[in-house]
Amino acid sequence: MARKTEERTVRLVVLEKETLERVIKSIAKIEGAVDAWKTSKEKPALLKRKVEHLGKAHALLSSWAKRSIGGSREPNEVYARLAEFTQICREIDYQKE
Repeated sequence: MARKTEERTVRLVVLEKETLERVIKSIAKIEGAVDAWKTSKEKPALLKRKVEHLGKAHALLSSWAKRSIGGSREPNEVYARLAEFTQICREIDYQKE
């Protein structure tokens, strides 16, 4: 029984680590897109809303990444952060509508 619990804990921690790696890459891409927008001479109105959405996504993902990096590896806390990440993804998806 203890071995299965330990294996689940390891899988959760690995899942969070892989998620964090993807989030960090996404944050960098968002920063690049927002920076390109800020330095662009032409700023089409249609893109303004998308760039604002990217800014909100950046804030949510950055906040989550900081908590993940400094967070406990206790299974319940890892699970809670992954659940929070799922909620952030839903919120980001909802905001773009």
